[in-house]
Parts: sequence; structure tokens; C-alpha cells
Amino acid sequence: MKTLVKTLIIFSISLFLSLSTFATPKNDFGKDNSLTNQIIALIGDKVPFNTYETLKVDVSFTVNNKNEIIVVDVTSKNEDLSLFIKEKLNNKKINSSKIKQKEIYTLPIKVNKA
Repeated sequence: MKTLVKTLIIFSISLFLSLSTFATPKNDFGKDNSLTNQIIALIGDKVPFNTYETLKVDVSFTVNNKNEIIVVDVTSKNEDLSLFIKEKLNNKKINSSKIKQKEIYTLPIKVNKA
């Protein structure tokens, strides 16, 4: 009985660790900063509303087989900013041979106050 319990505990822990590792989004684009630069160019350097504090946004996205950004999630305290970022990036074409298609990446973005 003790052996069965130990086996179940070890199995549960290993399953949990493997699932959490699998679900962790990537934020490395290799040594190619051109993708980051392309995303910044797509967003632009001005937001269409005033911000009175520095805002942080985490953008989770993938790239489809047409090299288009598919936004999976945008996390921010400011809903207007989240919608703005999603509209600017979703379904936009990029040029990057180093990014793996259909893999989820996360890019932190900081928007400075006006």
C-alpha cells in the first residue's frame, strides 16, 4: 500500500512539472531582435489616449503558417490599451525566419506616461 501511494505521489509531481513546463510561454526570439523591432513598429510610438502612469502589457501571441501574428492574450490593467495593442498586432504579417510557427510567445511591453 505504501509503495502504491509513493508511486502515485511521484507520478503526480512529475505530471504537474511536465504540464507546467509545457504551458510556459516563450519570450525569447533567439538573437534576432528584428521581430521585437517589427512589433514595436506595428504598434507605433503613440497611443490614442492619455496615460498618467507607466503601463505594462504582456502580449501572448503565435505566428501562423502565413507569417501573421495571431494575438492569443493581452494582459494589462488598462482595457483600452489591451484593445489597442490587439488591433495593431492581430493578423499583421512579419518577416522572421527564426521564430517557430504555432508556438506561443510572450512579449512584455511598457507604455510610458504622457
